[in-house]
Amino acid sequence: MHAAGALDDCFKFSLKKSIASRFDRLAEKRKLSTEETASLLREEFIEREEWQVAEIEAAVREANAGEFASDDEANASSQNISANELSAPLDA
Repeated sequence: MHAAGALDDCFKFSLKKSIASRFDRLAEKRKLSTEETASLLREEFIEREEWQVAEIEAAVREANAGEFASDDEANASSQNISANELSAPLDA
């Protein structure tokens, strides 16, 4: 590990050929080097996973505290979702 403020740590990993090809195409389309693309993907992955874990932990805390939707609230919510899905345009 490097001291704070030092250059980023270097990670090496293998990709399946199909994923490597997609990765290369993505870098090319975004007009970024593969190194820049890999850096962005790592950052975005970590941010998304941290957010997801935090949301799951919050949901578990709520569940442990007994904070659940009533049957009526859950039914109303599912009816809202169904109505919205039915009224959404097909090409959306």
